[in-house]
Amino acid sequence: MVKKRNEIYLRINIVFPESHKKTNYLSFLYSIFSYLKLSRFLYIYFTKKESWITNKRFKIKELIEYNYIYQKNTKMTIDPFIKEYIILALRINKLFDGYIDAYYGSPKFKKMVESEPIKSPKQLIKTVKSLQKDLSEAIDDPARQNYLRAILGAMETFLKVLDGENIDFFEQIETILGIKPDLFKDDEFYDLQEQFNEAYLGVGTLAEKMESYKERRYIPQNHVIPYFKKALEITRSRTRELFPDLLPETESYHVQFTKERVGWAMYNKYQGNFHSLIEINPSQPYYWTTFFPLAAHEGYPGHHTELAVKNKLLHDKLNWNEHCLVLMNTPVGVIIEGIAETAPYILFSPIEKFRIEIKEFCPNPIEEDSVETLIKQFELKYKLKKFKIHLTNLTYIEGLSKKELIDYGMTFGFTPKANLESDIDFILNPKYRIVHYTYNYGRALISKKFGFPPNLDDFKYLLSNPVISSDLV
Repeated sequence: MVKKRNEIYLRINIVFPESHKKTNYLSFLYSIFSYLKLSRFLYIYFTKKESWITNKRFKIKELIEYNYIYQKNTKMTIDPFIKEYIILALRINKLFDGYIDAYYGSPKFKKMVESEPIKSPKQLIKTVKSLQKDLSEAIDDPARQNYLRAILGAMETFLKVLDGENIDFFEQIETILGIKPDLFKDDEFYDLQEQFNEAYLGVGTLAEKMESYKERRYIPQNHVIPYFKKALEITRSRTRELFPDLLPETESYHVQFTKERVGWAMYNKYQGNFHSLIEINPSQPYYWTTFFPLAAHEGYPGHHTELAVKNKLLHDKLNWNEHCLVLMNTPVGVIIEGIAETAPYILFSPIEKFRIEIKEFCPNPIEEDSVETLIKQFELKYKLKKFKIHLTNLTYIEGLSKKELIDYGMTFGFTPKANLESDIDFILNPKYRIVHYTYNYGRALISKKFGFPPNLDDFKYLLSNPVISSDLV
């Protein structure tokens, strides 16, 4: 019994931000009451002490309420259908490492799957079909049905591809992500090249000018984590101001360099319990213009905010345990990246954003372009998402090799060669080969449904509810 009580406490233990270490006495007090299973008493008692509670950085009322809900839910039996769905996803992840982007569900399910032999795609497809058949009877809520049906359909196609079935690449994207992709012509990117030439000042070819900008805006590696943390604190403060009481009070993050060889710049590995591990690729170059958008994307009000809010509202309070899984190769992934791509525009106007960035991160403000020019450059960088989709199409439809892709990409000169090579490595990685579609199409779907940028109520709806790509069509 003692061991079980300790396990319950450890699973809900607060991860305090570095700036609030002085509040650890609250954690100590909280652990004692949690151990004694007096959380219900505390919830009732501190509810009557609201005026005292509101003066504390960490509201004890909310901590106890969360503990009470968590212990209540841990005693509830997980729906057999959802249990089978979670185990299915874990088995797919064992077959294809990286299929699950984040998992914070029962450790028992994970240990069980780890101890099993790897299931074949055909075996897992049978499970998918069984769950699809039982879905309507097992889940009453129509919105949950729609959500789970879309993910199961994505799983089926993904497994068929792993099994060697010859499925057209665009058909894969339609059934896995729930979007209709486009083919692009070279002319579109030659037009984009002209826009880049106008926005990026100086002499020489576009590639030469981009190299010059790279040198001027480069931030040394020893400043990358401090600058990124500063950007996270700016975006966190603004997110709390715009969306009061939405983020869990105990949400937190940790930032570190990754030791893995990867093709991305930064990655949010959500841990559950409102905590994110944000990893930074040390082999990537970083510029003063990148910290704010990356902090908004990975942290506030992007990935960390969305996943922590859904952890709180859907998984913990509603006991919708399917949300312990984050699956990017599904219609959910399109919305996750669409939210993150929209996030920088929610916090400040473009002019306000760049004024903050110049003040906090720019090493030589006098030598920089005007704010108006910086805004144009920022929007053009977003348009490059479409170029990355084009490179993905050339890879998997036209069959271009890595060398051919690099040579082709360098004819436009949009980015330095090192950045282009990193983008192509990302495309060639089986885990991420269709991820580039989620960024561009996710933001486009949100824009079409709500306008751009969406108002705060609409963005809050996206952060708080289970939404898939077809919901925004």
